[in-house]
Amino acid sequence: MGVLVNEIGALYPAFLAGQPSPLPELPIQYPDFALWQRRRLSGARLEAELDWWRSRLAGMSPVLELPADHPRQAVRSTRGAGRTFLIDPAALSELQALSRRHEATLFMTLLAGFFVVLQRYTGEDDLAVATPIAGRIRAELGPLIGFFVNTLVLRTDLGGNPSFSDLLTRVRETTLSSYSHQELPFERLVEELAPERDLSRPPLVQVMFTMENTPKGALEHPGIKIIPEGTGLAVAQFELTCTFREIEEGLFGMLDYSRELFEAPTMVRLGGHLERLLSGVLAEPQRPLAEIPLLAPGERHQLMAEWNDTAVGYPRGHTLHELVAAAQADRRPARWPRWTRTSRPPIASWWTAPANWPAIWPGWA
Repeated sequence: MGVLVNEIGALYPAFLAGQPSPLPELPIQYPDFALWQRRRLSGARLEAELDWWRSRLAGMSPVLELPADHPRQAVRSTRGAGRTFLIDPAALSELQALSRRHEATLFMTLLAGFFVVLQRYTGEDDLAVATPIAGRIRAELGPLIGFFVNTLVLRTDLGGNPSFSDLLTRVRETTLSSYSHQELPFERLVEELAPERDLSRPPLVQVMFTMENTPKGALEHPGIKIIPEGTGLAVAQFELTCTFREIEEGLFGMLDYSRELFEAPTMVRLGGHLERLLSGVLAEPQRPLAEIPLLAPGERHQLMAEWNDTAVGYPRGHTLHELVAAAQADRRPARWPRWTRTSRPPIASWWTAPANWPAIWPGWA
């Protein structure tokens, strides 16, 4: 889109003035790239790429069970929706500084944070997400309009309760090594690994993470202004997609999700959890992952106080079976021995006599 917008910005003023196209001739066209890619990914090179990805993804579960609001349908649709959140410029600046200290990109730092949230939600340590990559690996492809994007599977081990700094090192190594093997098309990888296909979920990975940092091109030129228009169609390619983009107001976040699985409040809560986790990381990057705060104060009070308010008064000085016997005698006095309804002496020996069990459970046979 950046190439397209820039070319319109160059061509429109020229044609308006009756001048020829100012754009240089392209050295190659998209069919040239397609032919080159097909020849390149064949034979020994193709097998080497397949071997690397087989090794990288060996033993990986093809299913990530996110806690959902609705039962999974037998056949998934692409009905989706989105929720946004914003990280302020000060926090963005700190995240960039943290990335530089660990020789990582902002993408890697945000991905590491997203992995931690997924770990908390699923209880899994071995996690994998999909991420799109531009695929313009040669300079000649820079000014060319065409679809070069590929999908990579980024798999990371969060086991051992490492610090966020240690996790970021793992994510950095995973990302760089995957980038060096980015040419194998995702569709070919799925075909090769042949996971058990399930019409209720996307194959191999169900969650995507991306950061949009490609130039969009100038939208306003002399005599013309280009305004993006939405299609009005909300589509969920994956069950959950987390997207970040740097804007003047800070770091813009978007959660695109399947409406068949999740409700909007769940996504609002997830976005808040990701924000709080990143804040905790900035405060103490050496803190173990399990100790990084995730919940808002209200959520913590609800979990620790409201939902944990299980104190119940009960008579003390009696055994459990005496309490059960007394409760049953009150509920069914006609079916309970008379002495149990009146004096209620210790009944341990009577309780354990099989001949007396029908008096306790009338349905006993």
